[in-house]
Amino acid sequence: MSYKYEDIKPELFTEQGVEMLMKVKDQVGRLLFTAGAFTTEKVMRTVTGDSWLQLACLDYLVEKGEIELASNKGMSQQWVYTKGV
Repeated sequence: MSYKYEDIKPELFTEQGVEMLMKVKDQVGRLLFTAGAFTTEKVMRTVTGDSWLQLACLDYLVEKGEIELASNKGMSQQWVYTKGV
């Protein structure tokens, strides 16, 4: 089974999902403040838990316009995100 945001998205609204989303959002804020951009790997290194749920958190933040996917070259761990517009 491969990652599909649409399949994982409902898990974001469970207690575990909301906790993960808050942790990811906090880490994203720190990374944007210190560097202005970050890779998926930088978030996943500090937030523990289900990696697909972590990816869904990032996709959700992109969907809401809080962050923007600047480069999706290479494996998903190497994708670069910046602050949303």
